[in-house]
Amino acid sequence: MNSNVQTAIREIGQEIARARQQLGKSIDEIAHATRINPKYLEFMEQGNFDFLPRPYVKAFLKTYANTLNLDGEAFVERWQEAERMATTEPARGEMGRQSIQEPASGAHVAPSKIVSAGRSIGQVITSKYFKETLAGIGLVAALLVLMIIFADQGENDVQPPQKMQTQVSETLLPETKVPEIPFEQVLAENEARVQASVPPQQVADVPEPEQEKIKLTLIATDHVWVKIILDGVEESEHIFKAGNRMSWEATESFSLHIGNAGGVKLELNGKALGPIGESGDVARLQLTRQGVQSRRISKPPRNNRRSSTDGAVSTTVDTTVNRNN
Repeated sequence: MNSNVQTAIREIGQEIARARQQLGKSIDEIAHATRINPKYLEFMEQGNFDFLPRPYVKAFLKTYANTLNLDGEAFVERWQEAERMATTEPARGEMGRQSIQEPASGAHVAPSKIVSAGRSIGQVITSKYFKETLAGIGLVAALLVLMIIFADQGENDVQPPQKMQTQVSETLLPETKVPEIPFEQVLAENEARVQASVPPQQVADVPEPEQEKIKLTLIATDHVWVKIILDGVEESEHIFKAGNRMSWEATESFSLHIGNAGGVKLELNGKALGPIGESGDVARLQLTRQGVQSRRISKPPRNNRRSSTDGAVSTTVDTTVNRNN
């Protein structure tokens, strides 16, 4: 390829690379925007336009230039003109070499031999063997004439090898035009190749955040029996003395059965719930994250109160209070 043609093709790639750098874009960013393989973009910036058939290269070059705010049609014209120069110049050079080469033949040797024969005649014309010499000269002249005739016929019938080869190549290899492929089809096929080459991204399972637990703290101010159920599942019983403290954690709810409601203080997530009941009262509470959902107080008869530590109460008087905070 002529050096001028190579320079013209390289300049196309260099101008594209400079335009991309001035926009502050990377090859990967352009590939994401145009859906063109990053390797193809690098080939074009290097002045290499032989990586795919010409219709694909034409479509990619036009798209790349337009994405960089350049004239895509103009860049395609420049590249095609350089391609035409590259294909026509070798043929012109071959024709020039053929025009200055002249095939060798016997016809060009004959005049020198005739001159040599003429000189021989001058030398022997005065010889005493004149007749014999004259006969020999006539024979030589006849042979020379025959050689010239056969040489002319051979020159007309036989063509030089290089000229024949050129004619055969021109006959067997006519210029063919590659059919144009619609631009939309080129982009669709390129996008399919890009998607096939990129492995599917695996999205990691994100665990759901754990729900924050609720905390209940009991502070005993008197001798008291307590039964507690966490989230309706975990159940336990405790007997506290004045000054004892204990805490529990649950996800949704607490259920409390208190034998001496006036002997305890309760805190839910650090917030005091206020008086639960009077001394000797039996309380049943349902607590959630929002606070007290239900409260039931049972008061025993004043003349027949028993110890609050066993959780037993008289059924003579039974007052129930439901309260939602």
